[in-house]
Amino acid sequence: GWKGLLAKIRHFRTINRSADSQALYDGLEAVVLGMQNWIGRHADAARTMAEAQTCADLKQNLLEIASINERIVHEPPATFREALQWLHWFQLAAKMYNMSGSLGRIDLILYPFYQRDRQQELLQDEEAVFYLACHLINDTSYIQLGGPDETGEDTTNPLSFLVLEAAHRLKIPANIGVCVGQNVSQDLLRRGVKILFEDRTGIPKFLGV
Repeated sequence: GWKGLLAKIRHFRTINRSADSQALYDGLEAVVLGMQNWIGRHADAARTMAEAQTCADLKQNLLEIASINERIVHEPPATFREALQWLHWFQLAAKMYNMSGSLGRIDLILYPFYQRDRQQELLQDEEAVFYLACHLINDTSYIQLGGPDETGEDTTNPLSFLVLEAAHRLKIPANIGVCVGQNVSQDLLRRGVKILFEDRTGIPKFLGV
């Protein structure tokens, strides 16, 4: 989380003491403190909006948004929804810096959070698809699904299919690639091809690995 990043910056500042290094650490610390301030102000705004909201469902959602963002100001994400929110903040900052480019293997990055929430009965697949769809609306960074790990074993997991499902339901541009190659899930490939022909949006793309 941001608190952990700030602790690392301050730790290594004490080890690397050159003037150039200190200027670098000043900049890094300013970025993280700025992110914490930015996220915290959005949490405050969500709580203020909740107070004025008369629809019970919208009010509850705003309170959840406030709570999630208040937590991730300092703590690392602990749930699937928190992890997606953290990624979204990171991407917003990265795009302002250098346009960013990729969310990478999001089915691997988010899988531990998904798995933990499912085991604790905190998350249903329909909720996960909804959260992923919301993220895809806001962020068109490249996402890669499936493919081998460092030992050559396929990494496809249930979340790989849910990311595809989110894109399928949206039917709008989404920058998603499905890995194709030896030892890669044929089920994920079939699902990707079916969605490609059914939706006719050019999504997903397919990459040889």
